[in-house]
Amino acid sequence: MTSKTLPFHADTVGSYLRSQPLKEARAKFAAGELSREQLTEVEDQEIAKLIQAQLDAGIQVITDGEYRRAFWHIDFLEHLNGIEGYHPEHGYKFNGVETKPYNTRCCGKVSWNPNHPFIEHFKKLKDIVGDRGVVKYTIPSPNQLMYPIQWDTGVYATRAEFAKDVQQAYKDAIKAFYDAGCRYLQFDDVYWGSLCNNHLKPEFEADKAQALENIQVVLAAKPADMVITTHVCRGNFRSTYLLTGAYDPIADALFGQTQYDGYFLDMMTNVLVGLNH
Repeated sequence: MTSKTLPFHADTVGSYLRSQPLKEARAKFAAGELSREQLTEVEDQEIAKLIQAQLDAGIQVITDGEYRRAFWHIDFLEHLNGIEGYHPEHGYKFNGVETKPYNTRCCGKVSWNPNHPFIEHFKKLKDIVGDRGVVKYTIPSPNQLMYPIQWDTGVYATRAEFAKDVQQAYKDAIKAFYDAGCRYLQFDDVYWGSLCNNHLKPEFEADKAQALENIQVVLAAKPADMVITTHVCRGNFRSTYLLTGAYDPIADALFGQTQYDGYFLDMMTNVLVGLNH
């Protein structure tokens, strides 16, 4: 497949609601009542069901629904070298609800982890789908590490220095996914949504410039026959949202200066959208 074919006119973001057996298995695992191997077995079974459901519905682009993750982004990020998961005092505060408190932060020099579990997760997905559909895999954007709470931990003197290592880690990640057979990758990115909310703050232009540089540098390393799209998210949790700003303040950078093969944008009726919607 080439970018002339993908993304399809009718495509999916890729995340699905967790099934009840999966939620129960994760709760038992957290309580120490289920081993990692037993949890993986349940994940395998539920992902196989989800794949079949997608195929039965006529969906051409198949994902694992992010069923192997506790969060859409943290599971990937905390398995990079130099990034760790930790328990802050508060979780993400959505409109009227708060997530469980867990986040990532820099704990050393950042680099790609050659034993990153997501590569094996992708291979499993690819093997199950076979030639029955187009396999799509989703990972968080490098911009998800640009918040001060994550990078400003004393390891790096400046965000620019930190960003260089993150960019290289993502270039190596793209190569690892490509070598594993991935030809359709998606960067999920809430950071652009945060910029929409914060466009009046003095640091906005610098933050936007760094976000743009990250994407430009990383996408420059993309193989010609690999498709990479992005999903700009406003945050979705229990049918509520995190961010509300219109897209206009970031449109020039995101849509005019990045080389994504496609853009998936949240368009919620109770949230500002902009762009002459």
